[in-house]
Amino acid sequence: MQYFPHFFRYDKLKPYGFPIHGCIDGFSRRILWLAVAYTNNDPRVVAQNFLTCVKKLKGCPLVVQADPGTENTHIGAIQCTLRHEALDCFQGISSFRVVKSTLNQRIEAWWSTFRRQRSDWWIQFCKDLAAMDLFRKNNDFDLYSIRFCFMPLLQRELDDLVVQWNSHYIAQSRQATCPGGRPDILFQLPNLQGATNCLQYLTQEDADFVDAMAFPVTCRSGSDMFDSFASSIFERHQWGDASNPDDALLQYTTLKQFENMH
Repeated sequence: MQYFPHFFRYDKLKPYGFPIHGCIDGFSRRILWLAVAYTNNDPRVVAQNFLTCVKKLKGCPLVVQADPGTENTHIGAIQCTLRHEALDCFQGISSFRVVKSTLNQRIEAWWSTFRRQRSDWWIQFCKDLAAMDLFRKNNDFDLYSIRFCFMPLLQRELDDLVVQWNSHYIAQSRQATCPGGRPDILFQLPNLQGATNCLQYLTQEDADFVDAMAFPVTCRSGSDMFDSFASSIFERHQWGDASNPDDALLQYTTLKQFENMH
């Protein structure tokens, strides 16, 4: 197996405040992460997804393949550092490839699946809010508010989609270069398909480096000041993160009442 993760941003929900970033393994088609944040362009935020994945797997890929976007620069530096002492042909800088976005076919194909399964619902929901004059794309207060109230709900949906996708069976097609099977099993047990696990496991020095580079994304809305303001309103109402769209909408419309006071 050539262990090439394909990762790319998803911008269809970005106009409504929800930039998404995802990564899928090129061999098994296992989704390694789907994350929504206030940005998918900041190299530090994007790199945190990679660091979290590396820490969870206790290893880094043989090769990382990314488009030329500046948001991938930190991932490239981290990958090359983790592979700098490798003895194979993908040592150091050879372990990070900059390619055209069209070559990230695995993740690009999955985004179309995501749109059918869930993204269309969110797009229509936000359009309905806009039609009722409850959401303005170019208004910072609205963007901060919709992220603060709806982002935890969207992230839970993304997490559920990851579990469903990684455990479902993918039939092999004639055109496919990858075997059929369940992504989780193909990823964990590639030897069942005559492939080799090329994950480079972390040394203690590598693990310490990953911990030192960690940049936890603590800002939810995109503004620390707004997060503090919104948290105070939530505390006043004894609210936690919404578990359904109706509760999130109540939180959102309540926050909007304070727009002229903020």
